[in-house]
Amino acid sequence: MDISYKKRKTNDESLVASLAESTGLSRLAADLLASRGIETEEDAKRFLNPCAADFLDPFLMPDMRAAVERIERALKNREKIVVYGDYDCDGVSAAAILYDFFRDKTETSYYIPSRKDGYGLSAAAIDKIAESVFPDLIITVDCGVTSVGEVEYIKELGIDAIITDHHTPQDALPDAPVLNPKVGGYGNELCGAGVALKLVEALAGFKEAERYMDIAAIATVGDMVPLTGENRAITALGLEKMNVKSNIRKGLKNLFSSLKLDKITASDIAFTIAPRLNAAGRMGLADRALELLVSEDYFNIECLIKELNADNAERQTLLSDVTDDVYERLLEEDLNASRCIVLADARWDGGILGLACSKTAGEFNRPALLFTEKDGVLKGSARSVEGINIFEALSGCKGLFTAFGGHAQAAGVSLPRENFAAFKQKINEYMRKYGNKPFLPSAVYDAAPKEKPDLETVRELRALEPFGEGNPRPVFWFKNREMRFTRIKGTSHIKERSGTFETVGFNMADGAELLNSLAEKNLFATADCCAYNNAEYVKAVIQCCYASPPEECFDKVRLLEAYLSAAAANGRNLIVQNGEEINGANSPNGGDGNGSLTQNGNIACGANSPNGKDERGSLIQNDKNAGKNVSERVKRFEKDGVSDIIKDTDEIYGTAFVAFDDRTAAEFYKKFRSECDKLLLFCYRAPESRNPYNRLFLSPKDLRFNYYGRVVYLDKPLFDPTAYSSARGIFVCSGENPLDGALRSIGLNGERIRELYIRIRGGINGGAEGLRGIYSQSAGDKKFSYTEFVAAFAVFYELGLIETGKNGVKLNEKKTDLENSSVYRKCTRTADGESGK
Repeated sequence: MDISYKKRKTNDESLVASLAESTGLSRLAADLLASRGIETEEDAKRFLNPCAADFLDPFLMPDMRAAVERIERALKNREKIVVYGDYDCDGVSAAAILYDFFRDKTETSYYIPSRKDGYGLSAAAIDKIAESVFPDLIITVDCGVTSVGEVEYIKELGIDAIITDHHTPQDALPDAPVLNPKVGGYGNELCGAGVALKLVEALAGFKEAERYMDIAAIATVGDMVPLTGENRAITALGLEKMNVKSNIRKGLKNLFSSLKLDKITASDIAFTIAPRLNAAGRMGLADRALELLVSEDYFNIECLIKELNADNAERQTLLSDVTDDVYERLLEEDLNASRCIVLADARWDGGILGLACSKTAGEFNRPALLFTEKDGVLKGSARSVEGINIFEALSGCKGLFTAFGGHAQAAGVSLPRENFAAFKQKINEYMRKYGNKPFLPSAVYDAAPKEKPDLETVRELRALEPFGEGNPRPVFWFKNREMRFTRIKGTSHIKERSGTFETVGFNMADGAELLNSLAEKNLFATADCCAYNNAEYVKAVIQCCYASPPEECFDKVRLLEAYLSAAAANGRNLIVQNGEEINGANSPNGGDGNGSLTQNGNIACGANSPNGKDERGSLIQNDKNAGKNVSERVKRFEKDGVSDIIKDTDEIYGTAFVAFDDRTAAEFYKKFRSECDKLLLFCYRAPESRNPYNRLFLSPKDLRFNYYGRVVYLDKPLFDPTAYSSARGIFVCSGENPLDGALRSIGLNGERIRELYIRIRGGINGGAEGLRGIYSQSAGDKKFSYTEFVAAFAVFYELGLIETGKNGVKLNEKKTDLENSSVYRKCTRTADGESGK
C-alpha cells in the first residue's frame, strides 16, 4: 500500500484559466484559488480583498433579537452583568470583548473558572457568583450550549442567562437565548470570541465591533476555526489593526514589543501570541490574560507580560515532561493493534493535557485521549486527526461519562475511574469502523512544479494570506536526489542553501542522512519570502519527506558509518553482563553471536585478547523480555522465506524490516512493496516519527525499535538482535553479515593502518569536525580512500583510542594490540581467511 500523495484539489483547467485571466494572477495562484472553492471573478475579488462587506447580519442567529432585547433592558436599568468565560485563549478573548464593552455602561464583572474547576458552567461556580455579586444577568462566552441543568439552576436563583458559544450542541438546548453559529444555520463557523463580536455588532453596530477586531482575530487563529468567509475578514481586519501602531491596545503593543514582533502575521498569532494567552489558564489563573487585553495601566501590563512569558516557558517544560512520560508509557501498550491512544496518570498536569494530546496524536497519527485523576474522577482532553470526528466517537460512549463536550477535532471528557477500561476498549472498537485510511501516512500538496518556486511566484502567493485553518499555506511537492543539508549550529534544525532558495527542516537533524542520501526524495514544503541584509530569498520549510531506496548502491563505507553511528549512540564495544558473557543464538544463552556495543563503555575483549573472552556479546537495555530465553523470540529464515513473513503481516503497524546492505534494501523494496498491502515505508538511518508503521530500515541509527512487535533482519545483523529489541518476534536471515564482506574487501594491513592513525591523530588535534572533516584534513590526499579511513577510525574507536561525545572527537593515548579489534582482524583477512598483514 503506497503512501497517499494527494493534491488538495484537482481543478478544471478551464476554471483555472478563467480565474487567471480575470484576476491577472499566474496559473499557479489561480489554481490555488480554485482549490479554496473560488469559482468566479466576484468570489476571487472578495477572497483577495477581505473587508467589512464580508460580515453577515448578526441577526441571522435565531436568538440574537431576544438576547439584544434582554441586554438593552439590563443596560437601561443599570443591572449587574457577569460575563462567564473559559480559561483558554478563545474563552478569555471572548470574555475580554464583552467585559470591556459593558464595563462603562453598567456594573460588570467577569468569572473565568480555573482548569481545576473544569470547563463550562458548574453549580459550584454559579454559587460563587451568586454569593459574591448576585447579578441580574449571566452571559456565557465560549461555553454553555450543553449546560441545560446549570442554566435551570441559574434561573431557579432568579438570575437570567444568555448563552454565547460555538461548540457542538447536544439533543437539548438550555432554556435561554442561545447564540451559536451551529444552531439555526447561521452560515459561518465562528470561534467563541467571534460570537461575542457579533453580539457587540448587534448591540452597537459594526463601527463599535471594529474596536475588538484585534482580540477576535487572535482568538480566531488561536482556536483554529476555518479562515474562510467572515473569519477571514475578522483575521485580516484584526491584523490590519494590530499593525497600525496608533491602533494597538496597550497590552498587545507591549506584548509584541517584548517578543520582538514587528509586522504581525497569522503565524505569529498561532505560534507566539495565542500560546502565551493560553499559558495563563494552563499554568494558573486565566484572568491575567484577560487583564492584559483590557488593562490601560503600564506597570500592570508589564507585570502581566512577565508572568505570561514565564508561564509559557514553564508550560513548554511541563509539556516536554508529560509527552516524554506518555511515550515511555506507550512502550507497554500494544500500539500495533490500537487505533486510539488512551492513557491516564494522576501525576499529569491537567493544564497541558490538551497540548500533550495534540503532540501525541500528531506523532502517532491517531486520536489521543489523556487523563489526569482526582478523587476517583478522570478528567481528560481528546485530540483527533484528519478524517476522524472525535466528538461523534465520544458520543457513542457518553453513557460512561459524567461530562463531555467539544467538536470534530478536540473535546473534553470526565468519567469515573472504574469506567476507564470499558471506555478504552469501546473507543478503540469504534475507531475500527474507519478502516486503515485515516491512519495511513499521507502528504497533501497544492502544486508540484518542475522547478522550485522563485521569488516572484512566492510574493504573488502572499495575496492568499492570512493562512491558517481552512486556508493553509500552499505546500509544494519536490522530487530531489542531490541535496546537502547541514545542521544549524546549536540546534536540532538543518538547512540547505542554493542561490536565493533556502530549505529548512525544523527538528529534523536525525533525518539529515536520508535527505543527503542518493535516495529519491519526495519532499513536501511550504515557501515564503524572507530578507537578510536587504536581500530577499525564498525560504522553504519541510513538512514531511518520504523516499525510496536508491537503485544504485551506496558505497560500502555506509556500513562502516552505520557501525560507528551505532557505537556512538549506544556505547563502546562488547559487554560482559554481571561478569558473564551473553552469547549468540547458537550458544546456551541464545542470541545471534555477533558482537555488540555497550552503553557504559566496558569492553569484553576478543578471543585473542589477554582476558581470553569470546568476542561475542550483547547489550540488554530496557528489555522487558530480558529474563526470558531469547531463543524463544529468535527465528531464522532463508532469503526466499521473507514472503511468508510478509503474508503474515496483517496490520499497518508493528513490523520493522531491517537491512544493513543497501543492495538488500533496494532488492527487497522493489520485489515486495506491492505484496505488502499493509504499507511499507522506507527509512534511512532514523524514522521521521515514533509511529511504528511497517517500515524498511536501511542502516538504522538506533537498533532498539521500541514500539515494534516484530523485527525482521533481511541481512545477518551487525549486532546481536536480541540485545536491542523487546519485540515478541525477531526474524534473522541466514547468511553472511554484510559488514564482514565489506571489511574483507578493504584489505588494510598493519603498516597502512598505523600511518592512518598518525594522520587521524593530526586531524583531530587540528580541530577538524566529523568524519568527513577529519578525513579532508588528515587523509584526503587520495593516498588513502575514505573507505580505508572510516575502517581505520572504526578500529581505533573499538580499541578505545578514540572517543566521541558532545564535545567532539578526542584521543586516548594508550598502548594496545591491533589484534584486539574485531574490525581490524576482519579488514586484514582475505576471502579465504589468509592474513593480509
